[in-house]
Amino acid sequence: MATQRYISTSFWDDEWITTLDPSEKLLYLYLMTNPLTNIAGVYQITVRRICFDTGFNSDTVGHILTKFEKAGKAYLRDGYMILPSWPQHQRPEERPKIKQGIDAILRKLPDKIKDLLVQIGYRYHIEGYPYPSNYSDSDSDSDSDFNSDFNNVSPQIEAQPKTIQKRFAKPTVDDVRAYCAERGNSVDAQKFVDYYESNGWRVGKNPMKDWRAAVRTWERNSQQGNSKVLTKPMLDMEEV
Repeated sequence: MATQRYISTSFWDDEWITTLDPSEKLLYLYLMTNPLTNIAGVYQITVRRICFDTGFNSDTVGHILTKFEKAGKAYLRDGYMILPSWPQHQRPEERPKIKQGIDAILRKLPDKIKDLLVQIGYRYHIEGYPYPSNYSDSDSDSDSDFNSDFNNVSPQIEAQPKTIQKRFAKPTVDDVRAYCAERGNSVDAQKFVDYYESNGWRVGKNPMKDWRAAVRTWERNSQQGNSKVLTKPMLDMEEV
């Protein structure tokens, strides 16, 4: 039985995705949907396999993966591909069978890979390790999934589980300042809060879902020298 991966159409509207060229978009989609993926977003794969499946040469794959790693989207280390945000999009706290499946995969990982997951901010609590600071911080639902091959752990996973929407809570200036300090960026917390207070905490035309993702967008635009981000709400979009 084939494994199913469903990608939300919002994938194409994501601000980070829109910055990628066609080959980068293809590779990112491949990392989320290739036959070796699993419910935890941590799986073994080689550059040779990636090249064979995508038609890219090893230099191109290496260059793109370096870009993904700098963006915190994907890491290839010691033969393991890691998608840090993947487990959050499975909504494990709402779906016990999914949580059981992720835990089963993580338990089998080598200790050095588990240590690496903690270091890079893998968005899921690993047994025996402290809870990550971003444990409840979701970016979007762009790569939600349904794994029909996970019968050994969850024989009755629902294909269309009910979604529980989390209520957005506005951050204080101190909240934003603390998060910026944690990330080591130079985003002005007061200016950030004042900006979104003035527009009703909206991202473009939509209500904000995750202020931390908005901070990361400001951080990224600041690094790219995009001063307009402070005055152009259309440039503020939450991450994948």
